[in-house]
Amino acid sequence: MNSNGSDNCKPKPKLKFHFDVSTAFCMNFQSNECQKNENSFDSVGTCASTCLKENYKGCPFRRNPVIPFQCRSNKDCNRNVNSDQKDLLYCTREGTCCKSADLAELRSVFNVTCPPGRQKVQYTYKSSTRLLIGKSCDSKMCPVNSTCHKETYFAFCCL
Repeated sequence: MNSNGSDNCKPKPKLKFHFDVSTAFCMNFQSNECQKNENSFDSVGTCASTCLKENYKGCPFRRNPVIPFQCRSNKDCNRNVNSDQKDLLYCTREGTCCKSADLAELRSVFNVTCPPGRQKVQYTYKSSTRLLIGKSCDSKMCPVNSTCHKETYFAFCCL
């Protein structure tokens, strides 16, 4: 008997999204439709709107906020910072003051490259192109004829 209580489920692999608590990213994985899981979403939008609001209010990579108060703008975060350290902090959409270096690192980890002659596998969500990522190559999120490459925080695919 499988996890949904049915003996006759015919597995249909499908690419889905899950919230990775260690990085606070919504990542892809190949799901066996017979298995039920609360951390399994059909779109990155549903994953983010469900999990980020409930589970995450901090800085990139789950790093601690620099200043423990709600901000509305970068000015709020940098108000009491020395003039030679201006713009070292930024205000997240959730109103948390984080290090600008963490945001720069977040942006840089998504700047991956594939071997010559191959391209990153991406998808479009709300008119934005996004990198297809998974927790590891074991997530089996890469399309047929593509290769999986593991980075520090996630794996990505090249076609």
